[in-house]
Formats: sequence, C-alpha cells, structure tokens
Amino acid sequence: MVDNWLSRGPGTRIRVKHFLTWCYENNLASAKVTIPAARATALTVAGITSTEVWTVLDQFLDPSKMISGQTRLAGCLLLIYGIRLGRIAELRLSDLREHDGKYSILIGTDPLELPSSLDIAAIHAQHDRSAPRLMTPATDDDWLFPEGVPGRHLTSTSLAARLRKLGVHNPTKYRKAALTPLAISLPAPVLSRLLGLSISTATTWATAVSSSNASYAAARLSTRPGL
Repeated sequence: MVDNWLSRGPGTRIRVKHFLTWCYENNLASAKVTIPAARATALTVAGITSTEVWTVLDQFLDPSKMISGQTRLAGCLLLIYGIRLGRIAELRLSDLREHDGKYSILIGTDPLELPSSLDIAAIHAQHDRSAPRLMTPATDDDWLFPEGVPGRHLTSTSLAARLRKLGVHNPTKYRKAALTPLAISLPAPVLSRLLGLSISTATTWATAVSSSNASYAAARLSTRPGL
C-alpha cells in the first residue's frame, strides 16, 4: 500500500522520508521503503527550484539532526512560508499556540496552522526558554527567540547566522522561493492575513509570480525544436 502511494501519490509524498526511516530503524516497519527523488521543478521568482529549497529544508525536518527547536522552527518558517527573519525574531511566546494537539502561530491577523511535522520543533521552542548569557543561564517568558540580553529578542542578524550554518546562505532568496508557490495557490487577502503581508505586497507577489510563470513558459517553448 505504501509503495503504491509513493509511486502514484502527490508530489509532497517525499516528505514522509524521515518518518519511514525512523519506523524502519525502530523495528516498526518490516522492510525499508525507497523514497523517490524529487523531480526538478520550474524556477521560482528567486531563481531557484523547489527541489533546491527542499534539499535545505530536509536539514530542518530531519529529527536526527542536532538542531535546537528554536532554530528548527525559525528555519521552517522561512523556508516553507517565506516569513522575514526580522518578523520571526520578534515573535512572542504567546504567538505560538496549541489547541487539541495542533499548533498554530500568529504571524498576521489570522493564526497560521503548522503541519504536524513541525510539532516537535514547536514544542521544543515553546519549552526551551534558555538564552546564552554571561556568567549565569537565564530564561525568558516573553520572546519566542530570546536574546542574550535580558528582555530582548534575538536579532535577525543572529538568526541568519544560525541558519547559515545549515545551508541558508541567502535568506532573502529562500524567502522569495517559498512565497512563489504560496502566491500561486492562495488569494492575496488570505496570503496577507496568514503571513502578515500588506494587501498591496500580497497582490504584487501574485502579479510577479504570474508574470514570471508566463515568461518561463515562453522561454521553454522558444527552445523546443521546430518552434
């Protein structure tokens, strides 16, 4: 059944890779299942493919990687939803919410429900309130990403340095790559409410993606033999 689903299921099926590997290593699956490689996709507005984004995102979704919950959650918010690092850094602990076992985070005016693959990262980020401070460890009950200075949140520069160690060398580039499919699939008002974008910015993104896709298709057609 699993093999059949992997061969004909949706493109997002490759996301079960780490879960199935964990099942096999913990004797919860009788055979190791081969996950098909992701196919290369069209370029995003940022000039990179979704496959490239997933290569980096895999680092943050892999439970075997020794990554703090805060860093894991921050990376996923950037790579999946295209949230600015400055906005991520200023999130408060109260912005991360749990209801009936499901986590959501308030970026815009409406809560953004997180996928179950981010539950562990959300839980760790919620409960690990420590921040590296001189002389004695300290905790912070206000900011989701506390800084070394009491009462302050982590700066976007510090957050970028953490993500850089995991392959995110150009946050802006990956932010644009994440926003591209979202701008295609979601109406501008929904994009605005969930991601905290102004309605004009969300509309601009939808227009830019539409224009980019048209240019990409035209370029592909012009290179076909006989055209």
